[in-house]
Amino acid sequence: MTSLSTARPVMQWNERGVSVALWKREHEGAAFYDISITRSYKKAEKWHRTSYFREDDLTRVIDFTTRAKEYLAKLPT
Repeated sequence: MTSLSTARPVMQWNERGVSVALWKREHEGAAFYDISITRSYKKAEKWHRTSYFREDDLTRVIDFTTRAKEYLAKLPT
């Protein structure tokens, strides 16, 4: 099984602090994909990540998750 902490995403979209990444993992010979959705922000000169989004982030979240769904649909089954 692939560790998400050391693996790199197979695909990632980023814009204005919003990030959607696709992570491939394997289990018993089958491939599975997880999706992470995060927002980065800077507070007191330090970068943080959160899974909370502002209203103006939602357009990017919807766009990126739609792209992720389309990307996954093109992968061989």
